[in-house]
Amino acid sequence: MMGRFRRAVLCLLAVLALAGCTFPSPPEPTLNPTPRPSPTRTATRRGALTPTRSASLPPPVTPTPALPPATPPPSDTPPPPTATGDPAGLLAALAVTPQGDRFDLVVSEAQVNAALAQAFDARPLPGHAITPRATLGFGFLTLSMYVYPPDAPAGGPPQRATLMLRLEHPGGFLETFPTQLEPLDAGIPTRLVKSGEALFLDALNGIVLDIAGERPLFCEQSAIRPQGIHLTLIR
Repeated sequence: MMGRFRRAVLCLLAVLALAGCTFPSPPEPTLNPTPRPSPTRTATRRGALTPTRSASLPPPVTPTPALPPATPPPSDTPPPPTATGDPAGLLAALAVTPQGDRFDLVVSEAQVNAALAQAFDARPLPGHAITPRATLGFGFLTLSMYVYPPDAPAGGPPQRATLMLRLEHPGGFLETFPTQLEPLDAGIPTRLVKSGEALFLDALNGIVLDIAGERPLFCEQSAIRPQGIHLTLIR
């Protein structure tokens, strides 16, 4: 009986001993804070640090290249003013074929320029450096003139202008009709070009008057060829 009591007391003490003991709780895991990346700083020209941003920058603006200054048209050196030989001798050698009251006349390019030289010597054209010169083609002629535009600098070279002309004979009278002028943007006034055209027509009519004498002649046919200006004249 006493043995059972002793065992009960021992069991009770053991239970009390277990109930009074405390076990340490397991340690809670600790989280290490993740370090935040600090903004990268770059040095400017003044030495200050500025944070680098990932924002996209606008594309660089490409400057528009400046246009080069306008180049004035080149001026040609005028040819010698007396490159046609003896004007009087050339005009005396005109090929004239009389057929009653009809005359077939051929005026060569050299003879045309000789007549122009004589007309220019008798009446020089203002603004013209030298005598205009004619170049014959098929159905047209080109009149080359060396003129001084009004806005040209003083002492500068003359400007070359070329005028293409047709030759017709309305009512029996010789007339010229311009078809092309070059250059168009050289600042050459029309009066300088028209005076050269009028000088050519006066020179050609002067040849006709020398052949006609006192009796007038009228043009029946006219044609321009590289070999010469062909005219058929009638009284």
